[in-house]
Amino acid sequence: MSNIEHGNMYQSEIQLKQAAYAATIRALLIVLLAVSGLVSSNVQKRIKEIGIR
Repeated sequence: MSNIEHGNMYQSEIQLKQAAYAATIRALLIVLLAVSGLVSSNVQKRIKEIGIR
């Protein structure tokens, strides 16, 4: 079996792996944005609570 045949056999798996990596990176970015939003919201709430006291 030559290298060309070997590469063609696994081309779909390589594409699937790349798509999975891209989806993982996007999911992590979404999670990081959500966490930073929650932290920001909690910090603003705490600042208001401290200001009232």
